[in-house]
Amino acid sequence: MRTPNILTIAGSDSGGGAGIQADLKTIMALDGYDMSVITALTAQNGLGVTGIHAPEPEFVVLQLRAVLDGFPVHAAKTGMLFSAGIINALADALRDAGVDVAVLANNHCCDNGAEGIRTSVEELDRCGIRHTGAFADSADYKKNNPLYLTYCGIRLAIVNYTYGTNGMPVPEGTVVNLIDTVRMTADLAAARASGGSHN
Repeated sequence: MRTPNILTIAGSDSGGGAGIQADLKTIMALDGYDMSVITALTAQNGLGVTGIHAPEPEFVVLQLRAVLDGFPVHAAKTGMLFSAGIINALADALRDAGVDVAVLANNHCCDNGAEGIRTSVEELDRCGIRHTGAFADSADYKKNNPLYLTYCGIRLAIVNYTYGTNGMPVPEGTVVNLIDTVRMTADLAAARASGGSHN
């Protein structure tokens, strides 16, 4: 069995407990080959974040293109994307790379408030990338949770949840799927009722 190449697109945690550093440790522990695109550098430790610096969106895309040009990517995940400019540039680059589905619920999805969630959803919609997990509003939630896809004649239901949002409240008017066994059970029941497969 070949080693899967797994890409993480996220911020760097100088304290090593989260962000790219935690993702790389997890990928390695799962016997994957880890690759990264860094969207922001943070100065942080277990006590808090004391500073954030983000590269220009063009440099973030340059990192992504370098990885995609050099390696097959078998799976990818995102974390902190930091700014509307980076989200916009990444949406275009991911679409151009053939990405057609994104899951948005993660601990950084509320970092930029309602505007950040709405920008992410709008940019993915603009690029034709389907999405679930974090939603611009209740209509987006109803349309994309669960997210139904058909692949090779098999109907799939995709759901996505996060354990939390780093202590930030979910912005009013938006929806983020938080881990909640009652809600998850209801989502899976809806998927089963519609004929979607799930794991």
